[in-house]
Amino acid sequence: MKRVAYILPGRGQKTNIEPYQRVAECYAARGITPVFLDIPWKEGGMFDQVENVIDQIEAMPPADQVHFFGFSLGAVFAMALCHSIEPRTMMLCSMSPIFAEDRAVMWPWMKRWARRRYDGKRDGWLSYTPAAEYTKENNCSVTFLYGKREWWILNGLVQDRRRFAFVNSEVHIVPTGGHNIGGIAYLSTVAAAIHYLPKN
Repeated sequence: MKRVAYILPGRGQKTNIEPYQRVAECYAARGITPVFLDIPWKEGGMFDQVENVIDQIEAMPPADQVHFFGFSLGAVFAMALCHSIEPRTMMLCSMSPIFAEDRAVMWPWMKRWARRRYDGKRDGWLSYTPAAEYTKENNCSVTFLYGKREWWILNGLVQDRRRFAFVNSEVHIVPTGGHNIGGIAYLSTVAAAIHYLPKN
């Protein structure tokens, strides 16, 4: 059985940096082949970037089992991808607050920022789409992970709300972590979560 893990980095990042290489090693140790999906951050908006990632995946040999790992905006992309590519597991780390549910719980200044950033633009398709639209027919195992210090993601309130869109999900909190996948505590929590992924 060919098992692959697609790794999607955070905004502006590439997968050749050490944290993502460490993540890849964790998947490899579980017998899952890591596949890096670098996102052309400077080309177009989120809609175009998600389409680019789909094109990358479709150009690869098909896998029998798919796993997604995403950090920050990469986690948003993984969520969007699961609508068309059903994974066995997803690990969504420090997912950016972009979906429709997020607007309902955002602080006022964040709502103003979202309106300026997305309203009337092609990228706005995500900010008005309920996360459940991507998950309602998906039975994959989902792990949400975030740092307790990520105040701008509402200390996990958004993740706690969204996780119930999945039948099989759990939340991991890095007590001393912020929005930094390279942090020692953050990576240790990621490694432990990958270690306990289903074996088949």
